[in-house]
Amino acid sequence: MVVEVFEFIDCSSISISYQVTGLATVSFTVVSTSQVPGINPPRDYTQLTFGGVDFAGYITSLDSQIIPASIPSVFEHQFSLIMSGCGAGCPREVTSLNT
Repeated sequence: MVVEVFEFIDCSSISISYQVTGLATVSFTVVSTSQVPGINPPRDYTQLTFGGVDFAGYITSLDSQIIPASIPSVFEHQFSLIMSGCGAGCPREVTSLNT
């Protein structure tokens, strides 16, 4: 039996709540055949784009559990992060090379 390896964000689980400080609480669920999310395929869940807004931040909680009766075993990883976001019109850091 060949086991297919997969990992994806369940789009229906994405939740973004903006705080008065300008930060955002971002939460979503990753469905994966791996017990540890972001390994196969390699992925950094602290830097994501949702709706044209680039978010970067820190994981504040991660809850993982197996989906009952899944064969082969499939896991749900529920992420919660504190992030800052920058859209298309947002000023970005510009670096220059002085040679």
